[in-house]
Parts: sequence; structure tokens; C-alpha cells
Amino acid sequence: MNRFTIFLFIMFIGSITEISASNENLKKARDLFYESIEDEGKIEPAMELFREIGQKKEYYGRSLAYIGTLYALKGKHSFLPHNKLKWVLKGLDKMDKGIEKSPNDLEALFIFGATCIHLPFFFNRDDDAERAFDKIIEMLPQKIDNYDTSLIIYVIDFLQEKAKLESSQEKILANIKTELKSDEHRISDF
Repeated sequence: MNRFTIFLFIMFIGSITEISASNENLKKARDLFYESIEDEGKIEPAMELFREIGQKKEYYGRSLAYIGTLYALKGKHSFLPHNKLKWVLKGLDKMDKGIEKSPNDLEALFIFGATCIHLPFFFNRDDDAERAFDKIIEMLPQKIDNYDTSLIIYVIDFLQEKAKLESSQEKILANIKTELKSDEHRISDF
């Protein structure tokens, strides 16, 4: 991954923050997750927090998706090719289980899809990423109120840049983005 792609990945993943989330451990775990993309020393503390968070049923699948990505990041930071492969495969297994447990969790889908889209071609995970992105687009109209407007716009921008969109999906995203920007403008007029 080049630095720009890493930056976009960090910004995009970092932007997924539910408005209603008040769980300080979840915020801290997310912050450690973002930092672990460049700092290997943050991986284990992030994993530990996500394991703790995953004890709550509603966060179990999401936590597994994050933990899987953290394992994949261990692979990124590993020096030896066989260690890289070992960690990425373990991470993919965890991410798959996370999505299986929480197939309608927008954040888990996003972590999963964004990770899969950035993997080298030989992992053959582009189709998995596209399925996750398709589901995000399908769910997004019902989930808009759960997230900050600027963050949803960023998600839309990411999908418009990275996903293989059909014209109907492009229209859905464009309409949501226009509506959100219109609402944002009206709010700022007060």
C-alpha cells in the first residue's frame, strides 16, 4: 500500500464513529486500531480492548472484525513472508467469523470491506469487499441517523472511489450525499 492509500484507509476507518456510542472503551479501542496501522506496538493493546468489548453480545461480531484486521496488520508489520501470510490468514478467518456473527453491522462490514480491498490480489478477496460494499450501500439509507453526517459523506466518497458501483448504486449514493449536504447546509444556517 502506498502512503496515500494508507492515509485514506486510516481516515476512512477513523471516521466510522456512531453518534450514540458512549462506550469509552470502544472509542479507545478504535483509536488504538487506527494507530496500529503504522505502530505495531498498538496492536496487542487494541486486540485486548476489542476482546473485552466483544464480551457484549451487540459488539461481538464487530470486535471480531477489528481483531481480524489487527491480525492482518501483524502480517503487514512482520518481516518474514511466512509470518506475513500466517497472520493475514488468521486475520481473514477472524474477520469472516465477525461478519458471520454480525452480518448487518455497518462498521464491521466497513472494516471487513476496507481491509479486503487493500489486500494483495493473491488473497482473492476483492469479491468479498464488493459484497460488503454492496450491503453497506443497501443498508446506508436506514443507518444514516446513527452516524455523523460528515462521516457518512466520507464513507460515500470512499465507496465512490474504491467500490465497483452499478449505476443504480451510484444514484443511491449521490442522492444520499446531496440530501445530507442539503440538511447540513440548513442546519448551519441557524
